[in-house]
Amino acid sequence: MADIKFGEIAVYEDDDGKAVWEFEGKVQSDIPLDTDAQDFAGAINELKKLSEAGGGEDWQPPESWIEVPEPGDYDIYILIRTYTDDYGFGKRFEYMLGRKSDGWIGYGHIHCDWGDGTADDYYKDGYPEHTYMEDGQYLVHLTADENTTFCSGSSTLQAQWLIFKSGAKMTFFTDNSLAGGSTFINKDCLKYVKINHPMGLSLLERDSFFYHCRSLQKLELKPIYSGNILPNTFSECFALKKFPVDFDNIDFVGRFAFQQCYNLKNLQMANCLSIDGFAFDLARGLETIILPNCTDIGENVFSSCYCLKSVYAPNCVSIGNEAFSNCFNLQEIILAENCTFGTNCFRNCYSLYPRPDGSIN
Repeated sequence: MADIKFGEIAVYEDDDGKAVWEFEGKVQSDIPLDTDAQDFAGAINELKKLSEAGGGEDWQPPESWIEVPEPGDYDIYILIRTYTDDYGFGKRFEYMLGRKSDGWIGYGHIHCDWGDGTADDYYKDGYPEHTYMEDGQYLVHLTADENTTFCSGSSTLQAQWLIFKSGAKMTFFTDNSLAGGSTFINKDCLKYVKINHPMGLSLLERDSFFYHCRSLQKLELKPIYSGNILPNTFSECFALKKFPVDFDNIDFVGRFAFQQCYNLKNLQMANCLSIDGFAFDLARGLETIILPNCTDIGENVFSSCYCLKSVYAPNCVSIGNEAFSNCFNLQEIILAENCTFGTNCFRNCYSLYPRPDGSIN
């Protein structure tokens, strides 16, 4: 069955052929496909109730999935699901290997157990790839050595990643200018990532590390402990409820960093000085924001945060265009007395009067 969209509701079949309804990309429920239009409201309410039990650190894979073991220092395990596309192509998996000191790609050694009874070894200019004979689930086991210090997964459409676990000695390719891009970018079926490297997210050297991981439910790795959050890092992580970020130690938030992160509820950044455009745009679940030292909030940073009620940013002296537009429930905002405003900063903020910029629309 092809995916069907009803506004913000998606309907599709799961692995067992059952009908699944999805709301805001984060929760699922078995609801009959023949649900009448007049029952949509009830279906949405059911999905909203289930959202409270959605993703998070307690998420567990379905019993029908292959079990993924804990990796050794130089191991990577990837549970994938392969399929044949509408053009008859598919069932292919790719990866890359290398060392940063040698220009990233083309060096190292990886042994690949493909999970279908076959295995290969790749040296130096290896690009591990494999074509599966049948559609289904496979547990890919990549084993590197001390001369292979990074890996990067390609975005092969016919191999959907479900679970990824990596060992403590493995780092990741994040140079979007080269083939493959960030390891996890556009892995929109990925549910669970565990990275055991002691530097965790501090390994990030480029943006978009988890961009478009729309199904990501559980993320286990060492937190960002200081510095910046790069652009698009968690953009479109609809389902993620727990973010591995020590927000109090962040200085700067990049453009689109948390856009459409529906499960962020409260935001407190004690030392953040600046937030770039669209960083929390469409973070619909945000209710309170505390930014005691922030001086600059860029364009559309908090636009369409529908649940937002209060903002505390007493040192903020610059608000960009549309920064809080469509925050329908915003009731209170504290800014510096000399704060300057762009255009339409509080457009459609129906609950906020008087407004700091003097607007009324």
